[in-house]
Amino acid sequence: MNVKKKHHLALKDKMLSVTQENTKLLKEIAALKEQNMKINEEIKDATSYEKSRDSSMSRQSNAASEKAKLLSLANRQERELELLRIEIKSLKTKCGEWSSY
Repeated sequence: MNVKKKHHLALKDKMLSVTQENTKLLKEIAALKEQNMKINEEIKDATSYEKSRDSSMSRQSNAASEKAKLLSLANRQERELELLRIEIKSLKTKCGEWSSY
């Protein structure tokens, strides 16, 4: 073989080797991109879960606050009812003595 053919075959082999190496690197890039997408999805899901949990905790806190307000209102109304019962009892017996609490 002459020198030109040998050089041509050597270049051809080199090009094949570089092409194979590039293909290998492209596959690695594709795998890393897929892994990156999965990680981003997990982060998105975790963030969504955190927001949902925070929202749920906020709703629970609001519900607890509302419950406390309602209990306080119910207790005040209970005291008012008791005062009205005493007043009614006083009026029925015509005692005339009024209790005030």
